[in-house]
Amino acid sequence: MWDARATWLGRAARAVLVAEFAAVVLAIVWTVPYMYDPDRTATIPLRVLDVFWPLSMLGTLVVGVMVARAGRWPAPWRYLPLSAGLLLVVEISIIWAPEAVRSTVAASYILLSHAVVGLSVVAGAPCLATLSRVRPIDAHVVPAG
Repeated sequence: MWDARATWLGRAARAVLVAEFAAVVLAIVWTVPYMYDPDRTATIPLRVLDVFWPLSMLGTLVVGVMVARAGRWPAPWRYLPLSAGLLLVVEISIIWAPEAVRSTVAASYILLSHAVVGLSVVAGAPCLATLSRVRPIDAHVVPAG
């Protein structure tokens, strides 16, 4: 997204990508100790890092909206980051369900949506990078001649 300028140009768009990258990395750092000991007692650093999971999900949603609104990628690819970012909405909508259901739905949603985004971007990366360097044509501009 950075190279293809998928979130559009400018400092604000790049700042959002940097912030999202940082939030995802910190959320992953929180995960590492729990991979080795799922029943680990939450220390103060782990409690602080725990905040980055919902922040990273919110950031993914913001990036998805920015990519969709920027219109730098063609229609199918443009909406895939937004669909992956809707995990937060999915999680909130099933908060009432038993833990087993929530875990299954969340894991399935993450696996499917992020796999589709990843495979689509990898498959279309050269095309997306080329398209992002071309200025989009405004709908109201009529070519001369």
